[in-house]
Amino acid sequence: MWQTLQIAWHRWDFSRRIRKHGWTGTYVYEQAESDRAPFSYSVGFQDSTNGPEVIMFGMDPKTGNGLLHEAHRQLKAGELAFSDAARWNAPWDGLPWLAWRKVHPSQIRREFFNVAIWNRERRGLKREGLEAYQLFCSDPAGKFPWEEGFDTNYRPRQEELYLPYFGPAETD
Repeated sequence: MWQTLQIAWHRWDFSRRIRKHGWTGTYVYEQAESDRAPFSYSVGFQDSTNGPEVIMFGMDPKTGNGLLHEAHRQLKAGELAFSDAARWNAPWDGLPWLAWRKVHPSQIRREFFNVAIWNRERRGLKREGLEAYQLFCSDPAGKFPWEEGFDTNYRPRQEELYLPYFGPAETD
């Protein structure tokens, strides 16, 4: 019973934030039983900016939230146009090189986009219309996972959602 109440409250809170700001961010913490890095993603970018949702792995909530806010601001101002494997020059000094990759449609799964999928479904839309781009950080040499010479020690911290998913089908 308490779990049902908690889920209902979270859904209400997400809806409230989306109505108020046009979008919200979601942070998924690292789980002890999983080696997956924590991740952040947007919910509502597609509606408020006509751009894709955004996902990023391995960042703390404050950094992830700051990057989501900047991406949203740039989308609204027409300063950001997504292109697969394009570099993104975020306005902060000290960040590694950043680049975008289009998330493969088979990777638009509840595992990564649960609230964004729910947000579409509650409005009678299908998940098939949900588009997303993933923000990647380079290794110290400025290489990305899809480039030759990338330091593979950085790979486990960033899922590669631009690749097709071949795992078991979801059961909604």
